[in-house]
Amino acid sequence: MHNMIINDAQAVQELRNELLRAVEDLEEQLKTTEAALDTVAETWQDNQTKKFVESFAEDKLKLQPLMDDIAWFEVDPLKKIQEWIEEYDRM
Repeated sequence: MHNMIINDAQAVQELRNELLRAVEDLEEQLKTTEAALDTVAETWQDNQTKKFVESFAEDKLKLQPLMDDIAWFEVDPLKKIQEWIEEYDRM
């Protein structure tokens, strides 16, 4: 792991983009999994399937704060850092 300050606006932008892609990918995977579970739940109407679907719904809710925090981190601190670096570079 690096123990240095990144003074590269492009590197910060790339990190921001990677974080956004990670959140978008996770959201898409959750939607895909949820749709597949709904299909299975329609076919397999047993208690075990119902428990699994409920467990997935709970886990999905637990992931939402993490996705929100990543989105906030990308927009607030990282965007500001990128802007500061760009401003510094213009000096």
